[in-house]
Amino acid sequence: MLPTLNDEDIVLTTADLTELHRGDIVLFYDPIKPDYIDICRIVGLPNETVEVHEGAVYIDGEYLVEPYVLPENNEKNRHSGKFVLAENTFFLLGDNRDNSKDSRVYGAVPKERIFRKYTRTFWTHG
Repeated sequence: MLPTLNDEDIVLTTADLTELHRGDIVLFYDPIKPDYIDICRIVGLPNETVEVHEGAVYIDGEYLVEPYVLPENNEKNRHSGKFVLAENTFFLLGDNRDNSKDSRVYGAVPKERIFRKYTRTFWTHG
């Protein structure tokens, strides 16, 4: 999640998931390795179409401005195709796109796999 979060940062989270918005950072159980916890940013919301092409994200055909993604962390420009999100599913991406295993790999994440939402960084390592 660089540059937003560093590996040894201590963060505060909430279990209140009543409102999840684009841009929220969430902790979730990896869809491929169910015992593994991951952290990513919500990019796509239920019932939207998401496409990642040459590093750019499009939501329902509209370019998404992402100031939290540094160009040097988004140089691999992997094409993912289109993902049509169902009800109660989210498209999650890491901010460090070149080193993130996320919805480009395992598709949309069901809401029930999300269990915490980031609120702020308590202590930054480094």
